[in-house]
Amino acid sequence: MAEELNLIKKKLDLAKLQTEYYFETGKLNLAQKAFTEYDSLRNNFSKTEKSEKIIQMQTLYETDKKEKENALLKAQNQISLHNLEEEIQRKNQFIIGFGIAVVILIIIIFLLRKMSGANKIIKDFNIKLEESNEKLKLINSTKDKFFSIIAHDLRSPLGAILSFSNLIDDECSSTKDIDTVTEYNTYLNQSARNLNSLLENLLQWSKAQLGSIKHHPINLNLSQIIEDNIEIQRLKAKEKSINIKSLVDGNISVYADINMVNTIIRNLLSNAIKFSYPKSEITLSSETEGNMLHLSVQDKGIGISQSKQEKLFKIDSNLSTLGTNNETGTGLGLILCKEFVKENGGTVKIKSEEGKGATFTFTIPLKNA
Repeated sequence: MAEELNLIKKKLDLAKLQTEYYFETGKLNLAQKAFTEYDSLRNNFSKTEKSEKIIQMQTLYETDKKEKENALLKAQNQISLHNLEEEIQRKNQFIIGFGIAVVILIIIIFLLRKMSGANKIIKDFNIKLEESNEKLKLINSTKDKFFSIIAHDLRSPLGAILSFSNLIDDECSSTKDIDTVTEYNTYLNQSARNLNSLLENLLQWSKAQLGSIKHHPINLNLSQIIEDNIEIQRLKAKEKSINIKSLVDGNISVYADINMVNTIIRNLLSNAIKFSYPKSEITLSSETEGNMLHLSVQDKGIGISQSKQEKLFKIDSNLSTLGTNNETGTGLGLILCKEFVKENGGTVKIKSEEGKGATFTFTIPLKNA
């Protein structure tokens, strides 16, 4: 039964008992055989026992190792879980911080835009304020210029007319010297013409300031307008023996307001005569460039310094220079010229040196096709 059940311990005991039995009964061969089997079983048992202990120890070791690994894994899992929670917390904090930063950035951008808009409004307001100040300065200077003209420039020709008319009256009542009367009458006529020119410029200037002059451009024969104005100024030029000639092509037509063009040419011719030396020449010439005509009025007179050229077209400059025969003026003529040239879509410029005459050139649109 021990053999069938492989009960090694029981087989070992039985082999020992057999050995003792055979030795006591004198059966030495059987006793030796039984002892050999006993010794073999004992060795196998010892080996088996050791193996079982080793297996048991190994099992205990493996179990302990597993438990320690499980404990370590559990600790690692706890650490990982803790780290994961910390990572999630950090991410949440980052998301919240990022969201707050975005909100703050949006608020800053909004405020900057508001500030930019406010700055633009302030800037526009300052620009408008400066423009208003400039307009007020111009209005004040215009007012001062107007009163200056009324107080001085109108009084001079009116006083001259009254004086010479009284002299003529006295001369006619006493000696009746026709030559003296003629001389006085010439001065009287000159004063009256100066007054008329002044009043005409004042009228045109005041209308321009009030905006009552309307721009009505039409196709005009420029050469004819020039000839008409030369004829008007001929007597005035004859007194200084000045020759006026026009080199403008008789077929040239321009597109402009006829009254404004007449005022421009009249004033430029009058100025040229005023500042020309006696027995000199005034020349009108033209050239075309694109759809614009350049008309020049050139004199051989006293010329204009560079410092005065910059003030010619400013109402507040109070620039008034005596002519070569001590002719007076208001300075309004050139200001009117510039305004009317601009109204007709052109520009005006001057080229001059002191003692070498002056050339005034303005542009005007050519005739519409």
